Amino acid sequence: MSQVYVVLTVHSGARAPDEISRLVGIQPDYAWLKGEPRSEGGIVAKDNGWVLQSGLDSEEPFDVQLNILLGRVSVRAKEFHTLSEEDSIQLFCAIYSDAPAAPPCVLSREQVETIAALGAAFELNYYDLSE
Repeated sequence: MSQVYVVLTVHSGARAPDEISRLVGIQPDYAWLKGEPRSEGGIVAKDNGWVLQSGLDSEEPFDVQLNILLGRVSVRAKEFHTLSEEDSIQLFCAIYSDAPAAPPCVLSREQVETIAALGAAFELNYYDLSE
């Protein structure tokens, strides 16, 4: 069984989440302000954060979640790309699986083009839980 998480994050030292939302025309699924506690361990946010998730259950496949999230933001790619000139935008994907082999994670040309149009970095992490 696998659990998949696909999120788009914007980290900004200067822009508050409300300003990011106004600029891209999309409300985040969650956000935080610089200086706010980020965990119960006392870690404090070093920057402002804005996060958009796929909105699907974590058991949905990687490609389905990626397509849904990219569909939510692709119409605002120009606005995200403008943000990327000063802020950090990242498409983050995490797969937790107890399968003996990693599931395939192939990006189509269109997906790569959309990620580039957003000005986003791409990170994929696979966590093997089979042991």
